Amino acid sequence: MLTALDTADRGVTPLAATSQLGWHAAGWLTFAATVALMLAVAAPRESTDLSSPLIRSARVGMTGADVLSSSDPAELGSWLEARAGYAVEVPAISSALLIGGRVADLNGVPTASATYVIAGNHLTYFDLPNELRGALPADEQVRTMSHGEFNIAMWTAAESVRALVARIGSRELVAVAQECRRVEPKPH
Repeated sequence: MLTALDTADRGVTPLAATSQLGWHAAGWLTFAATVALMLAVAAPRESTDLSSPLIRSARVGMTGADVLSSSDPAELGSWLEARAGYAVEVPAISSALLIGGRVADLNGVPTASATYVIAGNHLTYFDLPNELRGALPADEQVRTMSHGEFNIAMWTAAESVRALVARIGSRELVAVAQECRRVEPKPH
């Protein structure tokens, strides 16, 4: 067995003493592992994943034909209930200004959404109907995820799902979600 000292004495570096084929194989394995990891990360999400539809809807904001501009949560809640077809909770958020709402289309399902302004950014609150509940646990914990420049917070309440989407920090978003959870939700 050659040691690094033996190979140096003979004018051979430890790298040259190693088979070129071995290095090529290791390089290819590293490349293959990197490609596999990239494919796993970039793979399409399951249809039950709502992050992309939530982000798309939050980007739309207060545009469209069926939009109500209102700073009154009760008025907006009644308006959304009439259009979405289920009981809707629109919370008054102390750190945000309610500017209105609309019925969004999430995966083909009409979904009530309210838009606020917080720290100069739009914050969209979704009161999702039961058919979009999916596999979210019923433990009412706020779950967060990042999706590009957006943060999403989701939780269950009264057997339905609530979500917030905004371009604010996840800590700030969780604080808003905690405030929203303190509002007694209407069952759907």
